[in-house]
Amino acid sequence: MRAVITLLIYLFATSSYAQSHIYNPIAGPVRELQGDRHSNYCALDYSNLLTCWSAWGEPTAQPPKDLGPVMSVSVGGDVSCAIRMDNSVICWGEPNTYEGMVFLPEQLQFARSISIQDNKGCGIALDGAAYCWNTHDWGDEDEGHEFESHVHQLPQHYDGFDTIHVTINGACMTSFDGRADCWNERLYQFHMVPPKSQVKKISIDDWATGCALMKSGKIECFGSNYDGTFDPDGKVEPVPKDLGHAKDLALGRVNACAISEQGFIMCWSMCAKKTCFYDGVSTPPREKAQEISIGIENGCAVMEDRTVTCWETPEDKKALLR
Repeated sequence: MRAVITLLIYLFATSSYAQSHIYNPIAGPVRELQGDRHSNYCALDYSNLLTCWSAWGEPTAQPPKDLGPVMSVSVGGDVSCAIRMDNSVICWGEPNTYEGMVFLPEQLQFARSISIQDNKGCGIALDGAAYCWNTHDWGDEDEGHEFESHVHQLPQHYDGFDTIHVTINGACMTSFDGRADCWNERLYQFHMVPPKSQVKKISIDDWATGCALMKSGKIECFGSNYDGTFDPDGKVEPVPKDLGHAKDLALGRVNACAISEQGFIMCWSMCAKKTCFYDGVSTPPREKAQEISIGIENGCAVMEDRTVTCWETPEDKKALLR
């Protein structure tokens, strides 16, 4: 009975948005799916080979043809990075802009985790030390602008974590035993304090808001925009009460999606109605899923059979969201 009620709630919640265009970007089952805030996606198959695509139909940062098997990937807009099977790190850029111009610190030539977003990268070295840096330059070197990588090691209390997730305003780290910590690089005066234990996964948006998927399946959100500190009139929408417990979670630029315990995808706006001109939410497929990643008005999910299904706002609605 509970599963039937959850399905009815899910159908009602998604019916308020325009029906999305649904498609399958790649064939065959995948082991892992990753995406970024610019709607670029990459998937690892069970041979550990990488396939990447963009929901917008624009060129994405395609991996080198001779890349070979990798353990993990981080998709970051113009730049992406992967960790090979021997823990060595390789990064590449969008072919027409940053090909061959991506900087990788010496301290992270080998790593246990790497995360990239726009021109910022953070990683955890094999010894547990964490570093952040500028991956490439927005400036024009022909105009005398000199690139500065700004490699810096994080304080020692950030050592010993296993995964890292970075966005334009901050980053979060988690460990296999459920510990978590976050920091804010551009908005120092605003806090990002996640739950400190029993955390399974953390996802953060562009504006100092994060949500933690707890090992219990509960979702706990935090950050300056979540509690209204950043903008008292801009307190973001809470997690839908009807969601219940979840098994995966993803935050986009102004939106969020989660997969319920029953396997259904539910999406909602994380944007305060008074401060945001669009909510970025599109309607996900109604079939059951296991993992999820979202962009602006689109998303991709690993379904129950491990194939990838993606969805995006119809073309006649996108103009309203840009």
